[in-house]
Amino acid sequence: AFVAQLSADGSSLQYSTYYGGSLSDDASISGIALDDAGVVYVIGGTSSVDLPTLGAYDDTLTGARDVFVAKFDPGIAGAGGLLYASYIGGTDGSGYDQARGIAVDTGGHIYVAGSTSASDSPTTAGAYQTAWDSYNMTSDGFLVELDPDVAGSGGLLDACYFGGTVGRGFVQGRGLAVDMNGHIYVAGSTSASDSPSTAGAYQTA
Repeated sequence: AFVAQLSADGSSLQYSTYYGGSLSDDASISGIALDDAGVVYVIGGTSSVDLPTLGAYDDTLTGARDVFVAKFDPGIAGAGGLLYASYIGGTDGSGYDQARGIAVDTGGHIYVAGSTSASDSPTTAGAYQTAWDSYNMTSDGFLVELDPDVAGSGGLLDACYFGGTVGRGFVQGRGLAVDMNGHIYVAGSTSASDSPSTAGAYQTA
């Protein structure tokens, strides 16, 4: 993967770095976000066992392909500015995790949405959906919230699945946003006819 910063008029390259391990690392179909200080947050997918991690929630590749999330400060001269980097994924070997959406709130918490075929992706107590409910190696959506400033633990604050079971249950979270009150908005795609809907929604079936 690479991360690059250009000048406002597009005429000069101000920062550019590789990020990856010895196998396949990809941020091309994932996402990037900035905070008010110009710090850069990037998500992608990796099959590398030696991806650089720092302050990680998870520093080990646990599936066939895991998500990665990385935080860079382009203003840190000479050091490349890697501030935080972590894997996210399930441990059941066959699990295939993809990151599709990223957002950062005013407190610096990182939100990542995507899809997973891992039945043991991380979830937290009290989460909306704590069990994988797809089947036949299709996918559920997932959402995680991380606090990269929690030293030593990578700061997993919240994690859940979201999806359905009927119609092969293929669910992906793609677009992601967080409002000033901390409400989380996820948009995506589903082939599951029993994906959740709420009373009074615009379209419930």
